[in-house]
Amino acid sequence: MDEDSAQGYTTQELANYLGMSSQGLHWYEEKGLVNPLRRNGRRIYSVDDLCLLSRARFYRQAGFPLDEAKELLSLDVVEAGRQLDEKVDKMRQALEVERARVDIFASRAELARNFKSRVGKFERSTLDPFYYPWALSFDASRESPLKQYVARSWAQDIPFAQYLSVMIGSGEGGVDRSYAGFALPVRYTPFVSDEVRADIAQARMPVYSIGPAWYGLVEASSFDSEGLFFRLAAQLGLRGETIALLRRPVSCRPAKGRVSVFWEAWLAEGDIGL
Repeated sequence: MDEDSAQGYTTQELANYLGMSSQGLHWYEEKGLVNPLRRNGRRIYSVDDLCLLSRARFYRQAGFPLDEAKELLSLDVVEAGRQLDEKVDKMRQALEVERARVDIFASRAELARNFKSRVGKFERSTLDPFYYPWALSFDASRESPLKQYVARSWAQDIPFAQYLSVMIGSGEGGVDRSYAGFALPVRYTPFVSDEVRADIAQARMPVYSIGPAWYGLVEASSFDSEGLFFRLAAQLGLRGETIALLRRPVSCRPAKGRVSVFWEAWLAEGDIGL
């Protein structure tokens, strides 16, 4: 830097001080944040430019677009503080979402890691109440509760929304209807996108739930769904007129011309509303 800062700073001097490139300084100039003097064909930045650029970079690192950063620089310090408070609230909300996302992935990792030691073992459990705008149905008489259902918007909210397969039938008569789509546990609703929440509201989507059910991990071919239904119903001694098998994939693996799927499975007797 020049010995006398009143003389100003060259592009390279200011860039070194701010930890950015010369091109970065020129970008801020192009966007109208600063307007350095020209001296013998060289840009000369003032102390005021230094202040504006350092604060602009601070706001940008906090996640503000440049237009909002420029607006903050035009505000009184108290009002700028209020704007930062709002940003902090949004950052905390984003952190809550990320923590919930990490918890889900950690639970899926734990299931996969211990799958082989738990496969075939069932215990009584429940499944969180969930929204279920099934996209596919093998019952021609049923119409999806969400006519304008777009899987893409729900897929963007993975892992909060996860693929769920539902088969309904009886232990003796077999499967009479089945569904496939994304299920969203109600407790994760605050974490999903506005588009998904709008889908739920516009369709007046019902909440599905199952009472105490048999829960376990199973491995089966993706083409053996009905056979799996019969085997599990027989294994658990379920003979009710209505049995629901709900499956959520943990992982899958191609093997010998087919795909083996590793499932979480819930079996419950009684109507679940589908």
